[in-house]
Amino acid sequence: MVRFRRLSTRLVLAGLVAFLAWTDVWAADVWWQLATGRWIVEHRAVPRSDPFSWTTAGRPWVEPRWGFEAGAFLLYRSAGPAGLVAAKAALLVAAFWLA
Repeated sequence: MVRFRRLSTRLVLAGLVAFLAWTDVWAADVWWQLATGRWIVEHRAVPRSDPFSWTTAGRPWVEPRWGFEAGAFLLYRSAGPAGLVAAKAALLVAAFWLA
């Protein structure tokens, strides 16, 4: 009975986390990250300089989040904004469950 109660409590709390996480993606630079991901997928390379900035054109640029950006773009291309929201909610539920 105790195991059932613990499991049901965790499931209810995980559902609450999913419900609360099901909101728009509010990162200020999400569109820039998606554009960078699109550039990476289209060119099959990580940009060495910022292809979107006029003020820093040609300057060296190191992008450490290139894997996330390419993956986020592929998810966005296949599932749209709802896919990004669902992935965010799933990651938060997984983090809650592991904690």
